[in-house]
Parts: sequence; C-alpha cells; structure tokens
Amino acid sequence: MARRRPKWMSVTGRAIALLLAVSSVVTLAITWLGVREAGADSLAAVLALIPNLAVWACGLVAVTLLVVGARQRPFGAVWHGALVHWTVTAGVIHHIAFARADPLNGLAYGADVGLNSVMPVLVAVHWLILAPKAGLALRDVLFWIAGPLVCFALALGRGALTGDYGYPFLDVTGLGLVVVAVNVALIGLALGGGGLVLIGLARFRPSPQARPTSSRR
Repeated sequence: MARRRPKWMSVTGRAIALLLAVSSVVTLAITWLGVREAGADSLAAVLALIPNLAVWACGLVAVTLLVVGARQRPFGAVWHGALVHWTVTAGVIHHIAFARADPLNGLAYGADVGLNSVMPVLVAVHWLILAPKAGLALRDVLFWIAGPLVCFALALGRGALTGDYGYPFLDVTGLGLVVVAVNVALIGLALGGGGLVLIGLARFRPSPQARPTSSRR
C-alpha cells in the first residue's frame, strides 16, 4: 500500500538537516574559540555567551536538526517557526546594534559572520523549503517573542553583576532604566511584527508537499 512521505523525511531532506546542524556546531565552536582568543578564561567566556540570543538560537538549531536527521521526522511547526524567528531576530538585532562597532579580526570575525549573517540565511531558507508550517496561529507569536526577552533578562542580570550588558540598548548604567524599558518594549513590538510576517509567509509558502512512497503492511 502506498503512503505519502514528506520531503523532510527524504534522504536529501535529512542530509540537509544534518549538514545545517553540523554548520551550527562549527559556528558555535568558532564563537567559543573567538571569545577565548580575545583573552577570556572559561568562566568569562561562559558569562559572555549565556545571554547571547544568536548563540542560544544556533545551539537550539544544532540540537533540533540533529534530532530531526536522526529520527526522520521534524518537530512541530511552532518550534521550527521559533528557531527561524530567533535566529533571524538575533542577526537583525546584531547588525543594527553593532553597526558602528570596531571591525573584528581573526576568529572573532568568523564567529560574527557565522552567527549573525550566515546562520540566519541558512535557517530561513531551510524553514521556507523544508520545515513544517501548517497550523501556525497568532498565539504562537507570544512564544516566539518570549525567547529573546528571556535572553535580554539574562543580559540584564549579567550586566548588574559585571557591568557588561552585552547589548548597547540594554545598558542600564549608561541609558537609565526607563530608556532600557522603552527599548525592550519597542523591540518586543518589532518581534511581534516579525512573528506576523512568519505566519504570513507560512500561509504563502505552506509545508512541503508529501510524495507517495511504497510500503507494506
């Protein structure tokens, strides 16, 4: 009896998922080495990376797609939507917030390009072509917004302890609490807008069509 096999369960779909997962792991490794190259010890490196949204997004992409490739089926549409939302959001925030920062060199430059330019594009293309999108609803946007806000809370906590807030728009010492609160509120609205765009794209570009494959009962 024939049944239909989604594209993401094909050999090509699984291979792409695993390749993207490996790329994420390599990017994280370069990021870690770049922080260490800058002179940070292991503890300082961990503290520097914990509140970084791009690092969290990249790590979750790696774990998710490794599991997808191994078990031959994807997670739910909401989770795959969250991954692309967080990854692209991290890249956009980085390019806006650090547009005037001093140029990076060595491993730090490689990590910057990998985390904030290459991975958002790869994850977005994977989501558009292969990831499930059926059933996404407006309520899912709230979950997608929560991820970056958690990272911002971690950054504020680290900044209160070390004075380094990671993101310039979260610098309570330099900007004041009210300005930071306004910044976070505006970013939250932008995140919600990004979520609505994703839902619109999901309607325009639905989940991959299943294709028939033979099987026996």
